Amino acid sequence: PPRGGGDIHVSTIDGYAYDYHGIGEFIYCMDEQNDFGIQIKSDKRFESESVSWMTGFAVKLGPSTLIGLSLNETKAYVWLDNQLTNASNYEFLDFKVSITDTLILIERINFFSIHIQYNWFSYPYGYFDITFSLYKQFSTFGLCGTSDSNPYNEFTSSSGKSYKYNEINDFGDSLRLPLAKSALDKWHWNISNIAFEYRINTLRKQSILAHLLPRCNLMK
Repeated sequence: PPRGGGDIHVSTIDGYAYDYHGIGEFIYCMDEQNDFGIQIKSDKRFESESVSWMTGFAVKLGPSTLIGLSLNETKAYVWLDNQLTNASNYEFLDFKVSITDTLILIERINFFSIHIQYNWFSYPYGYFDITFSLYKQFSTFGLCGTSDSNPYNEFTSSSGKSYKYNEINDFGDSLRLPLAKSALDKWHWNISNIAFEYRINTLRKQSILAHLLPRCNLMK
C-alpha cells in the first residue's frame, strides 16, 4: 500500500518508491472531489541539512480535521477540531477513529483507511509513518502520486505540471503549503492546517509543555 514516513521514504499509490527530504509542510495526498486530504510536516533529521523526517500531519475527516505532532515525547500529540485529545475512539458520520499514544487508525467506510504510526526513535526525536488504502477510484495528486495505475507519471503538481524522475526536489517543492498563523476553523486545501507554532504556543501557555520546552526548542 502507499506509504510515507521515516526520512522521508515514499511509496506512491501506483507503486513507485522514492525519497524526498524537503523541510516544511506539504500536500501528501489529496482528492478534493472525494473529500480526501492528508498534509504533512517535515523537519531536519538531527542536524542534517539534507535529510528530513515526518514530524506532523493533518487529515481531513469530512467537516472535521485531525492533527498530530511529534513534540519530542514518547507519545504523539493529537488534536481533533483543535481540541487536544487523549487516547480514545470516535465514531461520527461514516468515520471511525481510534487514537492511542503511538497509533492512529482512521476509516471512512467504503472510501479509505489510514494507519499512522508514531515512532519514538530516541531523545529527542520522534517521527510518523503513514500508510493508507483506497477502497474506490480516486484521482489524487501530491507526494503520494497520481492514482491512475501508471507508475510513470507520478510527479504531477496541483497545476498539472509534470516533473521528471530527476526533478523530485522540484516536484516536492511545488507541493509546499503556506503556513497558518493560527488554528483554522475548517479544512483548507491550499494552506497547511497543522499550525505548528500556534499549537506549541498554546500548550506552553497551558503549561502542558513546561517540561518539554528545551526539547521543543530543538525543533526550530
